[in-house]
Amino acid sequence: MPDNESAAINAEDQLNAAGKSTSSFEKALHSWTEVSLPILQQQLDDKGILLNETQTKSLESRKGLATKTKEFRKLDDDLKLKEFKSLLKLYQQEVDSLTERAKQAESSFFDVYRSIGELPDPKPLLEASLDSVIVSQEIDELRSKNNSLQEELLKFADYDQLKAKLLRLEQKSSETLNNRLKMKEDELNAVFQEKESNWLEKEENFNQKTRDYERRIQELLTQQKIDQIKLKNQRMALGVDEADEEEENAALSQQAAEAEGEYDPKISAKLEQVQKDFEYQRSLNNKLEKRNETLIKELSLAKSDNLQNETKLAKELKLNELESENATLVATLDHIKLSSESKAKKSQLVISNLQRDVKSLTGEISSLQNKLVKYKDYEDIKQELNTLRQISFGTGEDEDASDDEDTKVQETLSGQTDSGSAGAGSGSGNEKLDEILINRNKKLTQEIIDFRLKCEELTTQVTTLQQECHKSKEDVAKLSELNNKLETDLSHFQSAATSHPRFDSMSMVSGVGKFNNNNSNSNRAASIISVDEGEQSSGNNLSSVLPIVTAQRDRFRSRNLELETQLKTQQQKMKDLEGKIKKLNKDNAELFERTRYLSSFNKGSVNRHGAGAGIMDADLERNSQYEQNYEDSLNPLTKFREREQERISSKLSPLERIFLGFARAILANKTSRLLFLGYCVGLHCLVMLMSFYVMGLHGSLTPDVGLVEKTASMGGNLGTRP
Repeated sequence: MPDNESAAINAEDQLNAAGKSTSSFEKALHSWTEVSLPILQQQLDDKGILLNETQTKSLESRKGLATKTKEFRKLDDDLKLKEFKSLLKLYQQEVDSLTERAKQAESSFFDVYRSIGELPDPKPLLEASLDSVIVSQEIDELRSKNNSLQEELLKFADYDQLKAKLLRLEQKSSETLNNRLKMKEDELNAVFQEKESNWLEKEENFNQKTRDYERRIQELLTQQKIDQIKLKNQRMALGVDEADEEEENAALSQQAAEAEGEYDPKISAKLEQVQKDFEYQRSLNNKLEKRNETLIKELSLAKSDNLQNETKLAKELKLNELESENATLVATLDHIKLSSESKAKKSQLVISNLQRDVKSLTGEISSLQNKLVKYKDYEDIKQELNTLRQISFGTGEDEDASDDEDTKVQETLSGQTDSGSAGAGSGSGNEKLDEILINRNKKLTQEIIDFRLKCEELTTQVTTLQQECHKSKEDVAKLSELNNKLETDLSHFQSAATSHPRFDSMSMVSGVGKFNNNNSNSNRAASIISVDEGEQSSGNNLSSVLPIVTAQRDRFRSRNLELETQLKTQQQKMKDLEGKIKKLNKDNAELFERTRYLSSFNKGSVNRHGAGAGIMDADLERNSQYEQNYEDSLNPLTKFREREQERISSKLSPLERIFLGFARAILANKTSRLLFLGYCVGLHCLVMLMSFYVMGLHGSLTPDVGLVEKTASMGGNLGTRP
């Protein structure tokens, strides 16, 4: 109670302290209401949508500008001068749009900053409000708890009186307990004295019996010795030999055994009767002893009247309790009987329904078993069908070629299902299936060889085309170099013509004739010399030479364009050929994978079809590069799984590795599994037969041993008889 009151006081103090900060709450509320956060959020949403739209538009315009820039770079110099203004205008528009976007972003930022820049931090206010809410909840809980405790206190108003009464009752109970303990001690002393006297009497009786038995044994021993001496004297007087004596002893022992066998049931019946009488007397003696003890207890309890009254009251209370308990038990017994009868009826109905269901289910099971016997080779047929579907993977021409094989396989499978004996049908079907697989394997190897030849032809074509392309590139480079030289010479010629009005046409022709020389310095020197020599010639021949030069330049340009188009076509052809090579490599890898699958499938029939397997092995040896490509194209998870298996197997002990290798060898194929199953079944049958044989042998020997033991025991009993 004091702890709860102190907690309530502390909570109220916290509420008062929180109430002092109402002014700060009012200021914050006023400022946040002026801002109107929902309206601000709506405005920001609108501005965000607008910014997103402008961003997408800007991205599209930039993409268009980039494409136009690429197109502009591909244009000639004359066209570049024409298109430069439009491109510059587009760049200016893009710059204007970017500046407008920046202005919009800045304006939206400053608007938000102006609206929320001077707002107070809501975190301490929210923390204070959360604390106040928690404190108010705690105060409500403490108040309700206080009210409940006060109500309980009103209920326990007589606590002191009950405490005093309890103390008095404890004193009385301690006194009565002492009295009862004393009485119980007296009672136990009397019981112990009675038991001690009984035990002394029993001990005396047992001692007397043992003395009588010892005296009887001594008498019997002396009598036996006397009889033996008399018998010996009589035999000596009669002159009987020891052998006759032994025969007589054996005859006597046999007669005694027969007599014992004749009188054994009577003696055993008498012994059982005596034993029953002894048990009855002993139980009667125990009952009398217990009765004596109870009578002593009752005698000791009857000495005090108060105890008798208490026992009487206790017995009456116990009797009432027993009567009430008896009535409840009778009622519960009737209820249990009714419920058991109803449950028995329900269980009988359920049992009848279940029996009917069991009969129907047994009929269904028998029919299903018959169907299962009919369709027992379903899994084998399904597996073979899946294998054949995987084998018949060709398209186009392969489909036409594999139709005959599919029909053969279907006929084989139908022959297996329709045949009466499953063993013979499966053997012939397997042989036909192996033949089909070998033929298919041969066709696939032939296809691989054809594809390899095609691939080699294509690679040679690609190499030749690459060489031609390289030559054409060299020619284009030479022509471009000559074109550049020609343009430089023309520029020098034009500059010389402008500086020297008297120009000789023959010098121009000589300069143009020397253009094809490889040395550029000699060309320039020749042109300069020709210009110097032709200073005295007339300038009227200039108009006749310029068309020739321009025509030659146009021819060079057209030739360059033709060479560029040829180069592009050659490059396109190279790309096509590279794609075809990649496709062929992919097809070769797939064919190698399929041939590898078929070779793994035909491992069981290597001995019967050695020629086909040899062809496959030789082809696999020739396809080392395809094998490497196949290994590289495997799933990395498969490689990782293989590495993990190798790592785990390396950590195993040698015995575990041997066991794992043995298990893998057994589970490698169907024949090894069947052989191991037959070995296990034969071993179990052998062990069971040996156990039955040993059990039968032991059962045949046991009666003789029991008979010998019985005769030996009977002889011993006769020998010990007085």
